[in-house]
Amino acid sequence: STGVSGGMVIAAFFIPVVLTRQGAEGWRYAWVYLGVAALVVTGLGVVALKERRSSANPGAPAVAASSLSWGHVFRNPTIVGLTLTNFLFGFYQIYATFFVAYLRRGRGLPTEVVGNIWFWWAVLAFLLMMLWGLLSDRFGRRQVMAPCMLFLVASVLMPIFWHDVPLLYASAMLYGATFAGPMTIILAAAGDAVPRPMAAAAVGLVTAGFGLGQAISPAIAGFLTDFTGSFYPGFVLSAVGMALSLLTFFLLPLERHGSHA
Repeated sequence: STGVSGGMVIAAFFIPVVLTRQGAEGWRYAWVYLGVAALVVTGLGVVALKERRSSANPGAPAVAASSLSWGHVFRNPTIVGLTLTNFLFGFYQIYATFFVAYLRRGRGLPTEVVGNIWFWWAVLAFLLMMLWGLLSDRFGRRQVMAPCMLFLVASVLMPIFWHDVPLLYASAMLYGATFAGPMTIILAAAGDAVPRPMAAAAVGLVTAGFGLGQAISPAIAGFLTDFTGSFYPGFVLSAVGMALSLLTFFLLPLERHGSHA
């Protein structure tokens, strides 16, 4: 996941340059360049990423999916709860989708300043992406999830109450420093909750919930923005969704079964 933040650092530096040099139509060129970059990375992945048999026992026959207990995933209340938790956490995407538009249209900041704010957001995300998972391994999932999510919720609400540029920088940087934490901890908890052979299936199901939340939350926030003429209802919705995600996470019976497989 650190690679995602690396891409964001590059985009945060590159896109404002395109927008500045290409004028009013710069956003079209930016989308074309990003699309080409995505196709190139996909092509490299197809060529470079190969499936390999476990080196621990290379001669062992592949295990048929039917021989695995899929009920450990689809009937596991912890996994179902984590899927809901990750769905609600997907509402974090509202801030990521609309914050730049808020800075440009809501606060009237120039492109260069907006690019700098987003650049530092990406830098913090890149530097701290792995930290939260490591901390949760050492101190516990719940113990680390709570402060991480609370800081993230605070970062989303900050633009509603403080409009000074330094505090907008602080909001973006706090968001960048924390947004990867909950998703990492939730996926780690999903892997903990089932026997090791089913960990990939559990992570896949929980990630599907996350993707659904990411997909629908910006649409709802966009409707609220059009209806109210303000970005603030979307930010509030994002904070509420993440707060509910934290509450759901704390109500779940988290277990560690991966080591018993």
